Amino acid sequence: MTFPSRDEGSYSKISCLAMNEDFLFFGTEGGTVEMFYLSEWVLLAGVELRIDNSIKSIYPNPLGTRIVIVDSYSRLYLFNPVTGGGYNQSIIPFEETSEQGPEPESIQSVSNVLWDLKEKNIIVVVDAKYFHTFV
Repeated sequence: MTFPSRDEGSYSKISCLAMNEDFLFFGTEGGTVEMFYLSEWVLLAGVELRIDNSIKSIYPNPLGTRIVIVDSYSRLYLFNPVTGGGYNQSIIPFEETSEQGPEPESIQSVSNVLWDLKEKNIIVVVDAKYFHTFV
């Protein structure tokens, strides 16, 4: 199979991908996140997400029920594919705060996202300088 299956300019150019036991996830330069179900060998069109900017990286949790998305401006979003996709739907932007002082420390460049396997609502975002914890 060739990904993506459509030929729509920037939507046809994959910018990042990730995989777990059940799904292949990919982001495009056009700002879409899509899921391919490996067991059924089918693209899940109902969970496609579209945002305004190119997708830089994606980090799904082990079950594929939540995905951290980093756009081309290094903004972070939490996407819930279970509730469906659409244009800017089922996403929550991350709010950046810090305990380091009066000014919030912004996440410069995400190098990894770690999902807490015991506490499902805890996410650690790693950049070049800090580990940022979100609940």
